[in-house]
Amino acid sequence: MEQLLKQIADYKSEIAAFSATDDKQVEEFRIKYLGTKGIVKALMGEMKNVSAENKKQFGQILNDFKLFAENKYDASKTSSSDNG
Repeated sequence: MEQLLKQIADYKSEIAAFSATDDKQVEEFRIKYLGTKGIVKALMGEMKNVSAENKKQFGQILNDFKLFAENKYDASKTSSSDNG
């Protein structure tokens, strides 16, 4: 679980640093993080490897991460359409 938490922290840093200049970059972000084969989905799949006593805590961390990515996507979508 420690490794997963570190991965999530690294992805959060990546997401926080992300800045889109056009709609194409916003779409690439969506596919990379929120798409069917994206990072969020992959991390959700790791839930089965988390011990029973840590599932609730890890589930909340994953949910926060997903919301973080979705909010960044929404903000990027808005700002890129303002620019274009």
